[in-house]
Amino acid sequence: MSFIREDIDFDKCFREYDENGIVLIRDILHKDLAEDFYKHITSSDGGEWNAAFPDDKGSANSYIVKREAENMDEIIEKQDANLKKLNNNEFTYRFDRLNVKHKPDCPCVVCSIRDKFLKSGQMFSLISNVTRRYDLNHKFDPFVSRYRSNDYLTLHTDDVVSGGQARHVAIIMHFAKDWKPWYGGNLMITDQEDNVVKLFTPQFNSLSIMNVENQRMPHFVSEIANGLDKSRYAISYWM
Repeated sequence: MSFIREDIDFDKCFREYDENGIVLIRDILHKDLAEDFYKHITSSDGGEWNAAFPDDKGSANSYIVKREAENMDEIIEKQDANLKKLNNNEFTYRFDRLNVKHKPDCPCVVCSIRDKFLKSGQMFSLISNVTRRYDLNHKFDPFVSRYRSNDYLTLHTDDVVSGGQARHVAIIMHFAKDWKPWYGGNLMITDQEDNVVKLFTPQFNSLSIMNVENQRMPHFVSEIANGLDKSRYAISYWM
């Protein structure tokens, strides 16, 4: 099964990636598949959403709290604690992660994209052709994120070792529909002095590929506007 469009100009993508350290490929998936994925993750049968925060133990893992009424006090407590970290210029974040508990070989569109496409030879070939790196492999599980009102991700680099594996390339598939820069949720790239040098507003059905080796590409996700009734969806992982 072919997931992506066939007319991607890989030479052009490589030149942009090589020069800027990041490239954005628009309309990456076939339109019907992208629409099906969006419908699935925004419906009640897409899985359960969990609130995610940094692990207090300092690991690369997230502290997860199920988004259920009985857990709201704990979620609010974690939000307040991480706001204090934000005020102290510590690394922190708040957003939701989709916990998909489907059976092996589940045919739904979420599992198809996450497990059958993102971990496939088709995706490996795409990333290799864009980065000209042929030594990468699928070390990390993709996850679906949702940013809503007041959610954010503070400045960091992805050049970390997680589970004994180093990260080289960050991959983000965007599924935010009709997103505007003033909503927040923009991917902001900075220089080493924390000055913003690039801004990427999420575009539905687009793919970002970013070089994250050697502390390159410090970045953050700007806070979602207070009270906004829209959600920013994405799938993220590393190779």
